[in-house]
Amino acid sequence: MAGGYNILGQFIKSEYLVIATFATVGGLTYSVKKSMAGAPNKENIPPIVASSQEEENFIKEFIKAAEADDSTSKPAQH
Repeated sequence: MAGGYNILGQFIKSEYLVIATFATVGGLTYSVKKSMAGAPNKENIPPIVASSQEEENFIKEFIKAAEADDSTSKPAQH
């Protein structure tokens, strides 16, 4: 008799348990990757909420300067 397990009164072969495990892990991996496809990107950033036009301009300039600084900085050398 081949290896297997008695689950809820039914004898289940090990091969079927392996297939069920792989299918479950694959299905979960696929669903997680699919749900992460809508993750925020540069075009999907929240709007700037400012109390005045001057404050909004300051925030925009600060973001531009920070992004420019990030793009010109050298990677860390360890």
